[in-house]
Amino acid sequence: MRKAAQERLISLVLDENISGPSILAPLLNSGVPVKAQTEVMARGIPDDQVLEHLSKHPGHYLLTHDADFHRHTGTVQVLKRHQVGAIVMTGLKNKKGLEMAEVILRAWPAIYRFIQNHYPPFVIKVVQTRVVRVT
Repeated sequence: MRKAAQERLISLVLDENISGPSILAPLLNSGVPVKAQTEVMARGIPDDQVLEHLSKHPGHYLLTHDADFHRHTGTVQVLKRHQVGAIVMTGLKNKKGLEMAEVILRAWPAIYRFIQNHYPPFVIKVVQTRVVRVT
């Protein structure tokens, strides 16, 4: 009989542009393990420093709505060097607080499954409730 795989601890770290209370509260109330970026690091630091900081906290994954995140110069190399995972949420443009939280909540099961089955480094793009690996 095979031993079941142990679930890994996960904490989504919302980038500073989408980490207001109107987004965090509904996610936390729904049981999504989430933190604001500013809870774990300073505001306004460059992406490479964000990824380096996350590497010191296993199980922390950056969640951003920056659709070009994985195309920024050097981001993928830094991500690989620090063995970090990032989630790019699509469908958040022109949405506010609770609407953003609802999009993230619908996608959470797919995000969770992906993270449980894949080790960093990776960047995934979430389109509605579907996860697409981009790196």
